Amino acid sequence: MTRVTAAVCRAGGDLFGVEELVIDDPRPDEVLVRFTAAGLCHTDLEVAAGRMPTPFPVVAGHEGAGVVDAVGSAVSGFAPGDRVVASFSFCGTCRNCRNGRPAYCPQHFPLNFGAQRTDGSTGLRDATGEPVHDHFFGQSSFAGYGLCRPSSLVRVSGSALVDHVLAPLGCGVITGAGAVWNLLRVPPGSTVAVFGAGAVGLSAVMAAFERGDGGGGGRCGADHRVRHPARAARSGRPPRPPLTGRLVRWWSIWRRRMTKMPTRWCACGY
Repeated sequence: MTRVTAAVCRAGGDLFGVEELVIDDPRPDEVLVRFTAAGLCHTDLEVAAGRMPTPFPVVAGHEGAGVVDAVGSAVSGFAPGDRVVASFSFCGTCRNCRNGRPAYCPQHFPLNFGAQRTDGSTGLRDATGEPVHDHFFGQSSFAGYGLCRPSSLVRVSGSALVDHVLAPLGCGVITGAGAVWNLLRVPPGSTVAVFGAGAVGLSAVMAAFERGDGGGGGRCGADHRVRHPARAARSGRPPRPPLTGRLVRWWSIWRRRMTKMPTRWCACGY
């Protein structure tokens, strides 16, 4: 067992509280990762606020990057010292997983939002010995160390990128870029409208640019600066209108500015 510092979400508390926890040694099917960077996704905030059916207390975080510290006896493909990026978890045996579509695994929700091992146990304990849920998205990267499912890990030992750049690959980058490449399947020369310019939206913009052929297609990312009533009050501006109103307003602005109407559009978080 190892002592770790983690950002813990508890029912009725602040969104995150820093605590000292104890983490189990890895089981045969687990990899212990020392996290060196983690991205913050809106999904983590939704979980912390209690708006997702993830049990409390829990260590969230699902855009982790770090170094393998120890490997379970039944795990292959990883060794101590490997640099890794952690992403979502999947079973690896269902039809969708076998056909290269792990994001559509029927076990996606329990494996990623259930925040526990498949047998219902957890690998973390707090100072009183009470269990703290982990294995969130197969990683729980808001901690110094995490017990990870091998399916959540990708080795990046040869990458020259620093860890805090690699970490968002686990969710934000693959979500935005994947929407453009795999869902919209944007052809060269298309004009793409991206609503929302956070990690997901900017990744969609970059993916659209990568698909370009220099044919003059316009690509644009937009973000509304006032995100909630509390921030609106501090800024002296009114809260942002409902989603439909925002899309209509953005669309009217872009129609005046764009010389070529979008052939694809992508909503990337609000």
